Amino acid sequence: MERQRTSENTPQRVHMSKMQKRRKARRARKAKAFAAIAILWFMEVSMAAVAGAVVAAIVVPLTLLERGYFSLGGEWLLVMAATLLAYHFIHKAVFRRLES
Repeated sequence: MERQRTSENTPQRVHMSKMQKRRKARRARKAKAFAAIAILWFMEVSMAAVAGAVVAAIVVPLTLLERGYFSLGGEWLLVMAATLLAYHFIHKAVFRRLES
């Protein structure tokens, strides 16, 4: 026996109302938007981390040669500042591009 599609509830199947279908579609759109924002944020942070790593690769060995031993000093403030500035400029550039 062939099954007939109905718009009513049957013992085998419960159909969603129109409002439930709209809500489900809206949740799916919100989930996609959240995923896109999360990926964008991860890319921005990754690029800023690379900038901070480059500064650290230059500054930390210089301070190691000057002191003669490894220490946590002011050079890490420079690395942090470079990372934050890089994130700021990357974030502005990305959103400027998205707005246009």
